[in-house]
Amino acid sequence: MTSVASVRVHLSVEGRDYGPTAAAHGNGSHGDAPLLPGWNLLLRHRKLRVGRMRELIFEVIQEADGGYCAECLTETIVTEGDTWEELRQNVREVVRAFYFDQPDKLPTTLRLHLVRDEVLAYA
Repeated sequence: MTSVASVRVHLSVEGRDYGPTAAAHGNGSHGDAPLLPGWNLLLRHRKLRVGRMRELIFEVIQEADGGYCAECLTETIVTEGDTWEELRQNVREVVRAFYFDQPDKLPTTLRLHLVRDEVLAYA
């Protein structure tokens, strides 16, 4: 489900009003949607769609035992798996569980970012 917000624009440029009330004062040239000078742009009441979050990013590290641990960077979600495929499945399940009471906020994309920390020593 997508929610809709209505936005009304009112501008004042160099003492001249542009917006929904400008026509009432005789400043606008197009009624409720005046043309801004030099912009060739007609302002109208626009509707903004506020959709759901698009992507969650997980930082994945490989444990010493060979398994993987994934931690979400924006939410408090952590999971693990013995193999990469198991980790992928666990991430999907834990995200569904995290948003079980807010299905409209369920992300459309899950990104797994594998981080490899390697220490090199000079001899």
